[in-house]
This record gives sequence, structure tokens and C-alpha cells, in this order.
Amino acid sequence: VETKISELPESVATDLTVEPDPIPASQPATETSPPTLNLAALERWAIEESIRRNNGRLSKVVAELGIGRTTLYRRMKEYNLEVNLE
Repeated sequence: VETKISELPESVATDLTVEPDPIPASQPATETSPPTLNLAALERWAIEESIRRNNGRLSKVVAELGIGRTTLYRRMKEYNLEVNLE
């Protein structure tokens, strides 16, 4: 499944970089760059980054990502993500 950057919310799309050459599936994400593995890895990265940028405020995360709160909770459970409010 391919997703075009233009299909992503603007706040996520502006953080992405487009690689012209195929990237090996083993290249991990860094703290400031998205993963180049697959759609699931990209989605997880986008959620993690949004949670970080919004200091764990999930109402802001869902607004930024353009998804519903239930979808966010489901994805967080699927990717074993937790909000650390330290």
C-alpha cells in the first residue's frame, strides 16, 4: 500500500522527506526523520512525533493527524505506544 505525501495531513507531510531511490527495509527512523520501512512504520512515527510535538495532549494529536480519538487509541494499542507526561 502506498500513500502519497499529498494525502497526509499537512502537519505530517511537511516533516517528511522523499527519497528518490528505493530504501532497504532495514533502515530505522531517527528522532527527526521518518522511517522508510512501510506504511505501518510511517504511521507509527507520525503518531509518536505528533504526541511529542503536542506534549501528550491527545485532543491536539487527533486534530493534527486528522483522525478520530478512537482511531488514535486503537493505533496506540496496536503499536504499543504510551503517553509519558513527565
